[in-house]
Amino acid sequence: MLPDGTKLFIADSNDSANPLNIVGFEDIGDLGKDEVFVNTTVLSDDAEVFEVSKRKEGAERDLICRYEPDDEGQKALIAAGNAKEKRKLLVQVPGIANKWEFIAQLSKSKVQKPESGKGLMLVMKIAIESETGSIV
Repeated sequence: MLPDGTKLFIADSNDSANPLNIVGFEDIGDLGKDEVFVNTTVLSDDAEVFEVSKRKEGAERDLICRYEPDDEGQKALIAAGNAKEKRKLLVQVPGIANKWEFIAQLSKSKVQKPESGKGLMLVMKIAIESETGSIV
């Protein structure tokens, strides 16, 4: 679970200077994608040789928010998902100067029944295409 006060923003284009805050942001999984190692051993090597691949794992995940139908950020997120657009998203964790920034392919969202003690949840499947900024 992300710390209280963590915020999610959506840019109206991939280079927007004024992204919209998405109210009710709950979870997006790990903040970043996992590196993948590739075995580059050749027959003449005495031991296995590895390199870091350009490909990363963990691109597909669920973006989860408390459903707030009047929020402009959620409206923008839902509209971009319905249009199957790629958008720049940013995650800001309190107390950390850097934001995790990435380009994601968005998909249609759904509203899930509430978990215990919570309201309706907006859930959208996204695929992270590239990272443009890192928390660390």
